[in-house]
Amino acid sequence: MRILWIEDYDVIVQRKPSLFGEVLQNHQLTHFSDFIRAYRSISDELRQYDLIVLDINLEHSSDANMIEFASQFNLSNQAFLEEAGFHLYLRLLEQGFPKNRVVFLTGNMDVSNIRVELVKQFKAAFESPHEKDYEQAIEDIMQLAGEDRGAFELALETGQKQTVFAWLAQWSQEGGSALDGDGEKVKNTYNDFTKLFNDARQFPPVAIDKKQDCALNLQNWLRSHCERNPDNEADFDYLTLRRGILDVVAEIQKDSRIHLTQDFQEWDKITFLDGLAWQLRDFALPKTQYGAVYLALCDYLTKPFDFHGRNLLNEETTARHFKLPLSNLRNWIAHGLIMGSHTELTAQAAGVSFLFAMESLFDLEKYSIGCYGTYDELKRLYLDKSVSKQQLIDQIKVLSRNHKYYGLRRQKAPLEFIHRLTQKENANWQDENYLRHFYATSLFSLKPTEKDELLQTPFDGIVFHQLQKYL
Repeated sequence: MRILWIEDYDVIVQRKPSLFGEVLQNHQLTHFSDFIRAYRSISDELRQYDLIVLDINLEHSSDANMIEFASQFNLSNQAFLEEAGFHLYLRLLEQGFPKNRVVFLTGNMDVSNIRVELVKQFKAAFESPHEKDYEQAIEDIMQLAGEDRGAFELALETGQKQTVFAWLAQWSQEGGSALDGDGEKVKNTYNDFTKLFNDARQFPPVAIDKKQDCALNLQNWLRSHCERNPDNEADFDYLTLRRGILDVVAEIQKDSRIHLTQDFQEWDKITFLDGLAWQLRDFALPKTQYGAVYLALCDYLTKPFDFHGRNLLNEETTARHFKLPLSNLRNWIAHGLIMGSHTELTAQAAGVSFLFAMESLFDLEKYSIGCYGTYDELKRLYLDKSVSKQQLIDQIKVLSRNHKYYGLRRQKAPLEFIHRLTQKENANWQDENYLRHFYATSLFSLKPTEKDELLQTPFDGIVFHQLQKYL
């Protein structure tokens, strides 16, 4: 994923390797030290970022062109820069960026006061009829709790109000000192703004104190988003799919050497890719909307393949391995078979559809190319294992035995059988598993000679292991 870090103090910037740790090995980090550059990037390029780490006090920024910002609030340049991080935060909210993927990394806070405020919010949300308020209050405490998260979870699992409140009372009294390294009292800018957020009936943004376990808490926060866990699976899959596709699209757009293949010359490269990126314009999704977005994404990706899929049954080329599944999926979506069967398309299925489409349209196998190097973002959605000849044979046997796909005497028999099952002339079409049919179509579209070789590319492994989920 791509992380945007706004920090103007050189001493802190030099600590980047220790602050971000192993996160730097697998994810991209963009750093700005100047308010103006950060503001412009957030305003114009926010789609490029997935997580934001903000400092509050940016007084080491250049004060050039700051008057237009400071004068709006009757502040001096210096006063504005001391709270500039909050103005960037509000700009993020205006752009629709989800606040749970923003964290303040600041020395201008008193952890003890923050814990007290979060406990107050939790108690209010505990009595609230709105479950969303309760879930948000839990998440905010989890973000700050660090190593205490496990103890908080155990208290919540008891389901007893007294146990939970007792734990929170103890935790809120264990906050850090409000003194800086020289023993001077810090300016609690974060606390001042927390009160304003509370007055506006808004939960304040999460913050990490630079003075206490800074690297540990920051890396814990980053890992809660960058790594799949039981609490974030749906979000992780969407963000990973989104980032991988956007990176590949950007790479293809800027590379004039990449052209559409012969079969798709009537399409316009830039128009298609711009439309594809627009499908992923949302920074986050409600839990109930993931399936709908993946359906819309697959609908868009399969539009170039709206031709007679049955003609591909007789095509003995590797391209059929990619085209026929997309042609079938296009037919199933357009005629309501996916929706009618209650088959829910996943991030993994949308990712495979994207990979198939890129292979067919541009003859490319790309999983994500970042601006600062090569990152295999889309592979994070899948098991990355090679596939052997014997595994492939065994998979075919399982399909033949358990799902009656085959008479292996004729190479096209299984594909014709899949076609018959996935038409509305089949009285039981609503009971079919269309994701299994999608992956099986790809498997059975391989040429006979291909089945006699070791299939070692990540792409083959992805399709193989996805199909196994539906056997």
